[in-house]
Amino acid sequence: METQLQQLIEHWPEEALSYRRVGAGEMLFRQGQPANAIYAIRSGSIRMERDLEDGSTVVLHTARAGETFAEAAFNASHYHCNAVAVSDSDVLVLASKVLNGETADLALHKLLNTILANQVRELRTLVSLRDIRGAEDRLLAWIQLQPQTRAGEIVISQTWTVIAQAIGLTRESVYRALSNLVRKRVIERSTAQSDDRTERLRLL
Repeated sequence: METQLQQLIEHWPEEALSYRRVGAGEMLFRQGQPANAIYAIRSGSIRMERDLEDGSTVVLHTARAGETFAEAAFNASHYHCNAVAVSDSDVLVLASKVLNGETADLALHKLLNTILANQVRELRTLVSLRDIRGAEDRLLAWIQLQPQTRAGEIVISQTWTVIAQAIGLTRESVYRALSNLVRKRVIERSTAQSDDRTERLRLL
């Protein structure tokens, strides 16, 4: 996904591309504002939430590093939700005007469609993982889906907190499951890393 996002940056016209730093709790855009850009996350996470008529709020999705969001800008005049930074986030602002009209870059359209298709596939996978009841089994299923290097290692670049949110577990449950999988010699961890460090796993 990160490679595709880099390709998207390279293909997007420079004059229609900008960057924003959004602090935790800060609003990137509000429900009802004109939809004139889509966004991509370089680091951090952004929560999409919709205000309902009864005054309540429903969370629609939390986008993470490497993902695009607010694709409604393709064909809607206004955003249908709020976008709030869950943590300090670096965001790419991609003006949607470059996708409209006869001069739109066909290669850019194809690349964006590929990225969106991959995101839909990943979201469906995460939804299916949530049907697995046991924390150990759910975490192991997620690990088994991750790509391996030629050396047979799985590089974990996200924090375990982010992974826990993605698969519908608490951070504490993930750490317990991870420790149990190591103790049972189902997986091997390279070292005991802190929560915000890249580490490597190996299936045994």
